[in-house]
Amino acid sequence: MRTNYKIIICILSIITFTSSYASISECMDYVKSKDWDNIIKYCPEYANDNSDITKVLSGAYAYKYNGIKAQIYLQKYVDKFANQDKDTGAVALAFMSLGNYYYFGEDGAKKDIKKGLEYITKGAQLGNSIAQEQLGNFYAIEGEYPTQNVSLSYMWFNIAWANGEVDKKGFKRAFNTIKQQQPYCIAMGQQLVAESYINAGAGLSKSDNQARKYLIQSIELYKESKDPNSEVLKHCPKQKGLDLASAEKLLEKIN
Repeated sequence: MRTNYKIIICILSIITFTSSYASISECMDYVKSKDWDNIIKYCPEYANDNSDITKVLSGAYAYKYNGIKAQIYLQKYVDKFANQDKDTGAVALAFMSLGNYYYFGEDGAKKDIKKGLEYITKGAQLGNSIAQEQLGNFYAIEGEYPTQNVSLSYMWFNIAWANGEVDKKGFKRAFNTIKQQQPYCIAMGQQLVAESYINAGAGLSKSDNQARKYLIQSIELYKESKDPNSEVLKHCPKQKGLDLASAEKLLEKIN
């Protein structure tokens, strides 16, 4: 699944901020009027010291279909400013957008699939539902990279759905079929979702009730499952801490 991320990344450029520095006032005026050409002309010299200008420049270059420059400014923002930015949503969006430039190499951007997956995953962990849905798709398919993992696919689709991004009906139909064929895979996925609710991860609010629901379902499926054979493990490799005993122990802890 591919989305027009040029539209998404341009969201980064819709920023309102003020400055008392006359030396960058011209740049600020062009930012406010969304004058992409003059933003590109007048603003780059201020990017090293201003995270907002760095984000605006990435959006301006994205709007002009210059993927390599958009990628450069997103990388600068992620490396230098992301840890200081209190706007978690904006940070997550930046990681997701940078990841997509690397993963797909659109508009001349430097392509690096492994690095792209790393940044998309970071965006998903910070709560970006588009990145979460992407990971759900990536791990569902037998492809070159990443390796298929139905359990991770289930987890990310569930989290994306909880955050409002995935159609629930289509999601349920697909995974109900997998649950009948490979219950062990779904059991691990359900345990992963439960842990995300317990830890308030990936944009989810902490909820022991939701965690309890997923753990109960996970335990039932673990008990129904036979020892997974090599064919099943191709689709959902074993992960440390994901098994019947650990699920039961986690449920006991939150009860």
